[in-house]
Amino acid sequence: MNIVCVICSDLLVPSDDVFHIPCGHIFHFACVTQWLEGNFKFSLCTSKTCPQCRKKTTLNKIHRIYFNFANKLNFQLMMKEKDNKHYTEKINTVEKQNNELKKEVRKVESEISEKNSAICALKEQIKYFQEQNLE
Repeated sequence: MNIVCVICSDLLVPSDDVFHIPCGHIFHFACVTQWLEGNFKFSLCTSKTCPQCRKKTTLNKIHRIYFNFANKLNFQLMMKEKDNKHYTEKINTVEKQNNELKKEVRKVESEISEKNSAICALKEQIKYFQEQNLE
């Protein structure tokens, strides 16, 4: 889940100082304080309002938010490990099938070689009998 500060348009990351105002919208601490003080470079409004919904607020009503991204990351890691195990099992299955198919190919090639040898021997016999017949 990507959360963006609507004041500066940057992503909010766990290491940032993230604050919320009473309406529930969240921003970087520096962005929201500059906005509410009317000092933000993109702020055209000097009133004490939320930059997103325009509800009235003040600096003393902002509060820090602490995100717990570890649970999300642990879940993602667990899902990746599960996917890894699944695909490792699939690879093993495909490798076994590949080995069986290689054995089958070697067997068929051997049979073809035997048949070609028999064909050559029969052709030699035909030549011999044709020569015998001409004499």
